[in-house]
Amino acid sequence: PDDGEPLFEPLLRDGELVREFDLDAASERALADADCVGFGAE
Repeated sequence: PDDGEPLFEPLLRDGELVREFDLDAASERALADADCVGFGAE
């Protein structure tokens, strides 16, 4: 419905609740996290 909450909200960033969502920024953070732990490395 028009007055419903978007599925991407609420979100946590650095332990704090945020209401906005930036898909590109989230993708960059996920890729950086994956790189830090070696996910996807061959």
